[in-house]
Formats: sequence, structure tokens, C-alpha cells
Amino acid sequence: MTLGFGKTHEESLQNISGGSPELRERLSLDACVRPDMPPVFLWHTRDDGSVPCRGSLLLAAAMEAQGVDFACHIYRQGSHGLSTADQEVFPVGSVPDMSREIPGWVEHMIAFFREVGLTQRDGEARA
Repeated sequence: MTLGFGKTHEESLQNISGGSPELRERLSLDACVRPDMPPVFLWHTRDDGSVPCRGSLLLAAAMEAQGVDFACHIYRQGSHGLSTADQEVFPVGSVPDMSREIPGWVEHMIAFFREVGLTQRDGEARA
């Protein structure tokens, strides 16, 4: 997400940038924020062992600076890659430890996009 040094998963960064410092900076999402970008719903866990949550905070700060409409939720506990964080993704009895609010992120996202005027009907996004 945020590809500056010490702010991301270095192996992923190496894979997408080929080690190029210039490309690394150009691909950093916080450097790509524009005032005309669509609303963003962002969530992360503070103890994500793969990607530091600092990147999400930097992205949120960049969106705030550019006046982008966004919501940012940082949950205290949860591993990387939780997806919907429920038994739809994880077998019964094997849902990982996480903040109890995380499984509600999908509903929070839907509410956010409704609040900013975006709706979905029959599989098509509407503004």
C-alpha cells in the first residue's frame, strides 16, 4: 500500500518494483492520492504481522490532505488477510483471534458508501 522504506511488506515491494527506488516511490499509494479520486473505505489491524498499519495511516493522512472522502478503521487485533473474517472464509472453529468488531467491516463499508451517495442494485454500482 504505502511503499516507502520501513512502511510495507518488503518482499511484496521487491516483487512489484524490481528493486527500483524510482518505481517504488511512484507505486506508493499515498503518493498517488488525488483530490478527484473516489471515496475510499480502508481498514487494517494494528498487529498485522505482514503489513505495518503505519501505511494505512499514511494513506489516510494523504487522503485527508487532498480532501478525499474516506473512512479509516484500525482494529486492535487481527492477522493479515482476514477477508470477511467469518466462517464463510474460515472453516468452522478455525476463525483466527481478532478484534470482535472486524466481522462487521463489510456492513460498515456498505453504510459508508451509502452515506456518500453510492448504492448498488442488481450488481451495478450507481452514483
